[in-house]
Amino acid sequence: MPDVKALSPSQRREARESLAARYRDFQTLKMNLDMTRGKPCPEQLDLSVGLLDGLSRAEFKASDGSDCRNYGGLDGLPEAKDLFAAYMGVRPEEIIIGGSSSLTLMHDAMSWAVLFGAGKGSTRGTSRKAPWAGACSSRRSSRCSTRTRRGRRTCGSGS
Repeated sequence: MPDVKALSPSQRREARESLAARYRDFQTLKMNLDMTRGKPCPEQLDLSVGLLDGLSRAEFKASDGSDCRNYGGLDGLPEAKDLFAAYMGVRPEEIIIGGSSSLTLMHDAMSWAVLFGAGKGSTRGTSRKAPWAGACSSRRSSRCSTRTRRGRRTCGSGS
């Protein structure tokens, strides 16, 4: 894919039409992809079935067909949404039940700090102060990146 900024308006339209056609081709495949990181397969989940002998295999499934022994979706199990919707007097579609995984908690904490600030007496988020930076380490790389208002720079933290 060429640099979009370097394309003329007609070239951008052609590229968009080409990409839209490719997207439609993928849609016709009717794939149901679950890209959740680290999600165990049903065979791995079956290893713990002995612990749940009092339940039938049908009882592991939520009303939407998801396996309750595994990670939930992005907005929670339908039964939990129904329960809290009734309690809160809203429709289940208005309920989002977030996760409590470490990545979710870290994301929430960092987002709050960037948007609203962190610590006693904080009146505004770090994104409104200059200069600011955030670090991101990766196990897959010997380098980490930081992002500032002035752009991106890379450091060799070895994390």
